[in-house]
Amino acid sequence: MQVYEEKQIRSNKVKQVKDYLSPLLDLLD
Repeated sequence: MQVYEEKQIRSNKVKQVKDYLSPLLDLLD
């Protein structure tokens, strides 16, 4: 179960980073 939680946390971090980067990428376009 611990491993599953770690994967969830990691994917949440990835999602946050993508959400943060997408406006910046839009500006670069």
